[in-house]
This record gives sequence, structure tokens and C-alpha cells, in this order.
Amino acid sequence: QSLELRLQLLALNKWQFSGRVTDKNGNPIALAEVRAGKRKAVTAMDGTYQLELAGYQGNFLVVSVDSPEFQKIWKTFYRSSANRHRADFVLARQVVIAGKVLDQYGKRLAGVAVNFSPKGDGRHGQVTTATDGTFRFEKATRDDWELRAVPDDARKNWILPKPLRVRGGDHDVVLVLQRLEHGHARLNAAILRFNSMEKLRPKFVHLSRITDGKRRFGVPGFPCDWRMGKVVAEGLQAGTWHLEVHVPNMSKVEHRFEVKPADDELKFTLSIPGRTKIHGRLAFDAVPQNLRPKELGLITDPQSTARAAFPATGKRVPNWGSGAVLLDSKGDGRFLFIDVDAGREIRIYVKDKNIVGEVTIDVPTDGSKIEVVIRVKAK
Repeated sequence: QSLELRLQLLALNKWQFSGRVTDKNGNPIALAEVRAGKRKAVTAMDGTYQLELAGYQGNFLVVSVDSPEFQKIWKTFYRSSANRHRADFVLARQVVIAGKVLDQYGKRLAGVAVNFSPKGDGRHGQVTTATDGTFRFEKATRDDWELRAVPDDARKNWILPKPLRVRGGDHDVVLVLQRLEHGHARLNAAILRFNSMEKLRPKFVHLSRITDGKRRFGVPGFPCDWRMGKVVAEGLQAGTWHLEVHVPNMSKVEHRFEVKPADDELKFTLSIPGRTKIHGRLAFDAVPQNLRPKELGLITDPQSTARAAFPATGKRVPNWGSGAVLLDSKGDGRFLFIDVDAGREIRIYVKDKNIVGEVTIDVPTDGSKIEVVIRVKAK
């Protein structure tokens, strides 16, 4: 009786699968491995198979099919009364992406990393070019990829290329890395405080070459040495260059310059203004003292107006590198602008539906404290 019960349970928990494995064109795939749990079967020459699994008590079962040169596939089947399943599978061929990496003169580059990123997916794979500059990426399970050759530490002066997009099927691609070649010109730029001879120590310097009339972001910086009050670089080629200098607690300055074929040395001075604070107070005239205007703005350019709504107490409002902070909660009109670029004329204004006021000042470069009063009048 115990044996009979056991046989009944085995029959109840038996899973049966049969079907055919083909490619996308309907051609049968022989010798494909069909696996369910610990059991497997191999397809015949016509792509058919049969598979049984006994003693499995779960309510669903995952069946996988794998074959060389094809993408592996999985399907989930759920328990039925008869538990016999017709399971046909259509396999897609694996995509093989191969190619080579060259420099701008056609020389093959060895040891270059090539990243493969599925379109719309942050993950990526990576291969490295062989001694002949070739690479090969197999078992690609997607049809839409972006390829990018990435300069290594030994190629810091190479331009990072835009990704190359490939779609569908096998590919034989060519990726080009462009070398920033050394010329003979020498750069000798002085970094001084605005309207003074005080030398400044940069925090960050980025020197890059302009190509195709545009600054290429992501381009590794050209090697340069920045010391106390000076930026020095050797071997600049003829063309357009871009220099960006950051000094702690001061404004960033950018400078674009031309290197001519006959130039041996370029000398110029970068004058960097500091940043300061502007303390202010709104002097109300014939309006209630507790009226809080809607807008407080700082204009540094006739073409560009920076505006900021009056914030809650102590909160900073971004204002193109400047911020407006209301110093109290009583609405008596005291305010503070921070990180204001020195060495320029600015106009501070305030306005609301029924009031208006403004003041124009020259911001000094010596970092001295600035106090302003804006007379607020009714419209």
C-alpha cells in the first residue's frame, strides 16, 4: 500500500515537456540542450525533444534552452491538471561585435579598453585590444549597443571619442583615438589678483585644445605645471587653446588664446577678481515697515538679470554665484548678498506690486565690507 501511494504521488508530480527548437527563420536547431530542474534532454536533428521530470512538487517550473552560437532562453511553466506542456522555443543568434582601434594616422593601438554599453542601460562590459589593435565581443545578447574606446593612464593626452552606436547583427567596426600631438610653443601665464601685482596660487587649472571650433568636454587636460602665480606648459601646437583657472575664494577665470606656427613663447596675465559680501538695508518711505517685497535682484550685465524671491530667514537663494539672505524675520528689509564677483559695476533692485527701488555701486577688489541702502518708494 505504501508503494502504491508513492507511485501515485510520483505520477501526480510528473512534469512532461515536448516541443521543437528553431531559429528565427524556422530552421531546426539540433543538439540544443533543454533543461528543467536536474533533468535535461538534447534536441534531435529536426529540433524536437521530449523531457520528463518526476517528483517535483512545486507549482511552477523554469525550462531553459542553450545552444552554441545562440542566445540562451528561459520560459516559466505552471502546474496544470495533466501537467503536460507543449514548449516550443525560438532562439536568436548571438551578436558578435569585432573591430580594431586606430590612431588618427591608421596605426593600430594595443592595450586600449573598449566599453560596450547596451543602449539605455547604465551597465557595460569591457574588452581590451590585442597586440594588433583588434578586439572581439561575443555573446552580445542585445541588438543596440554603444561602443567607446577609452584612453588609459598612458594616453592622458588623447581625445575621448564620442560613442559609436551599432544596431543588429554582427559588426566589424573601427574606433579612432586622436592623439593631441606636441608642438614647440611654450605657455607662460601669470596669475595675479585683480588690479594688483599679488600672485595667486591656483586650486585647479585645466588647459585644453579647441577642435572643430568647439571646446571638447571630457578631453583630458593638456599637461601643465601651475606654481605660485604662474601656469607653464610645454609643447603647444598651433591652434586655439582654452585655459581655465580656479583660485580659492575667488572667481573662476577662462581665457581662450591662439597659438601661431611661428610662436615660440606666449606670455599673458590672467587678472582674477575676488568675491565679497554686500550688506544692505531697505529704507522704506511712506510704506509699512513690515512689508516684505517680492523680489530682490542683482544685475551684473545689461543683457542678464539675476533675480531672487525674498527667502525665509537665513535661507540662501542661488543667484548666478550670488545669494540673497534675509537677515531677520521681522521684515525690516535687511539683506545680504554673498559671493559677489569683485571689480565690476552692479545694480541691486527691489520691487513689488506697489513699490520700487534700486542702487548702483562699484564693487571694489580689495575685499572691503560694502554697505548699501536702497530707498524704497511707492509707485
